[in-house]
Amino acid sequence: MQTYIAIPNFINGDSSETIMQAYVEGETNFSVPNAPAPVSMVLGYETRELESDYRPDASAQAGLRRSRRNIGSIIMSLRVDDFKAKIRGGGARPNLFRATVNFPAYAGGDAELTSFMCKGAQLPASVMNVIEVPFRGRQLKIAGDRTFEPWTVTVINDVGFEVRNAMERWMNGINSHSANVGITNPVAYQADLIVDQLDKDGDVVKTYNFRGCFPTNISAIDLSYETNDAIEEFTVEFQVQYWESNTTS
Repeated sequence: MQTYIAIPNFINGDSSETIMQAYVEGETNFSVPNAPAPVSMVLGYETRELESDYRPDASAQAGLRRSRRNIGSIIMSLRVDDFKAKIRGGGARPNLFRATVNFPAYAGGDAELTSFMCKGAQLPASVMNVIEVPFRGRQLKIAGDRTFEPWTVTVINDVGFEVRNAMERWMNGINSHSANVGITNPVAYQADLIVDQLDKDGDVVKTYNFRGCFPTNISAIDLSYETNDAIEEFTVEFQVQYWESNTTS
């Protein structure tokens, strides 16, 4: 509270509205019977443009009284053309991505084939837990530990079941179907997974690296005589130790 009172903030701003008007008036060659004069006509045009300028001082930009956000100078225009100019490249598209699954050696998976067959994936969430500390009737919140949610991919089932077989061998090496035993060294069964966001030219604009992953759920595939014009799909859920990004590390 003392800091809030002691540090002054100055936030200046200007707003402007530009109005352009033009009109032409005059008499026409048309007349109405019994009217004292010919018909007159007025043609007009008007356009308006509104702009505002927001200029916080250094202490306001640094958030010394409130938060730690860098506010910066913002010039806001209400024109649609200005908004369209900000969507450079047409915006990021959810169908422009590449998922790479690196299999452990014993699974024998084909990373390139899996990348092509992977029709759906996720850019990961960023989750940090909160610790609440009671203090004089209030719950003070401080940062807790970071957690990493499972990562799921949707895979098109190839006719030879190559991708699914590799996933099943991966899981079976961790824990055998018949004996309930498997590899005990995590280094031997964990692998790194990658998802890239691409632009329209196929260039990578952002990369997420999932570290120390292994599958824990391969979904069932429903079979039916009544299903036509469809290709089998299944999902695989991976546990993730943590992830890194090329733009946030």
